[in-house]
Amino acid sequence: MSHAFDGVKNFATKIRHRVAAALRSQSGAFDLTSVLVGAAVVAILVGGTAVTTFGIIPWAQNNSASQQLNAISTAQGVHKAQTTNGASYAASLTALQTANLIPADAKNVYVAGDSDSWAAISKSDTGKWYQSTSKAPAPVDLVGTAPADATAAATSVTTLNAAL
Repeated sequence: MSHAFDGVKNFATKIRHRVAAALRSQSGAFDLTSVLVGAAVVAILVGGTAVTTFGIIPWAQNNSASQQLNAISTAQGVHKAQTTNGASYAASLTALQTANLIPADAKNVYVAGDSDSWAAISKSDTGKWYQSTSKAPAPVDLVGTAPADATAAATSVTTLNAAL
C-alpha cells in the first residue's frame, strides 16, 4: 500500500518544485506594466457601470414619463372621437382607464379635461415633472412649481386646464 502512495507523493513533490521554480523566475513575476494595465481595465469596467447607472437609467425614466403623456394625448383624441359628436375630452385619468384607453397601472400621471381642452402632468421616477395640453400635446418640462403630492398634482393639472 505504501507503494501506491509513493507515486502520489512523488507527483506532489514535483508539482511543488515546478510551482516554486515558476514563482522564483522572472517570467512568473508581476511587473509594473502588468499591474497598470490590469488597473486600467478595471477602471474602464467601473466607468461603464457608472455611466449606465447614473446616465442611462435616469434618461430612460424621464422618457417613460414623456411617453405616458404621449399616450394620454392619443387617448384623449380617441375619447373625444368616441363620444357623441366629439363632445368632450375625458375629465380624468380614471375616465380614460374606464374606457380602456390607458392601462390601469399608469402611475404618477394626472389628467383634467372638459369639453374644450385637456391637460396632463406626469412625474418621472427621477422626480422631474412634465406637462402636456390639448393646445401643446408634445411633453415639455412642467412650467411653475412642481407639485408636492398627489393632491397638489391634481390641483395643478386642473388649474393648467382651466387656463387653456
